[in-house]
Amino acid sequence: MKIWEQIAERFRDYDTKLLFEGMNEPRVVGSTYEWSGGTAEEREVINRLLQAFVDTVRASGGNNTARTLIVTTHAASITGEAVKDLELPDDGNLIVSIHSYAPWKFTTLEYPEETDFTDSGKAEIDKGLDFLYGMFVYNGIPVFICEFGAENKDNADERAEYYSYYVEAAAERGIPCFIWDNGKKDGFGLLNRQDCTWYDSTIIEGMMAAVE
Repeated sequence: MKIWEQIAERFRDYDTKLLFEGMNEPRVVGSTYEWSGGTAEEREVINRLLQAFVDTVRASGGNNTARTLIVTTHAASITGEAVKDLELPDDGNLIVSIHSYAPWKFTTLEYPEETDFTDSGKAEIDKGLDFLYGMFVYNGIPVFICEFGAENKDNADERAEYYSYYVEAAAERGIPCFIWDNGKKDGFGLLNRQDCTWYDSTIIEGMMAAVE
């Protein structure tokens, strides 16, 4: 809370285009359930920390009294346990942040042989987005996918289809998306940060067309 007291004080007079996110992927690193929803105790601790984050920022005054604040599940996970056990802080101006790299085997280099974006992959994306819609959007609670992406496996056409499908399906449910771009052409990178060009413009053009 000392950290957030200082951040909130420093930026209290910035306009409300500035958003604060309390924690990024909060979890016990190296634990058994680190990426699968956590334990009930871990999720309860996160809920307490999120409320303390909101209370601390609001108490700082200035534009922080009306600033949009971002909260997240255990490890920003889309798993049922993590999402269902999220207790939203008592506040009227929040967004829920979720990270979702579905379908996992297609999006990660951990499975180099999985290069095709299949119908089952589309179904997995739809299932996750429908879950988020039902839990949050349907109930008037904003939610966004704050990280998604697919690593480069020399499968540009499949990745282009994946990115386009993901953002279009999310937009249909009122869920904005943010790409995870680690700057690595052989990883999640889309933008060449040395000369500000796209590694593969077809991916970008496909996404833009999908949400026009």
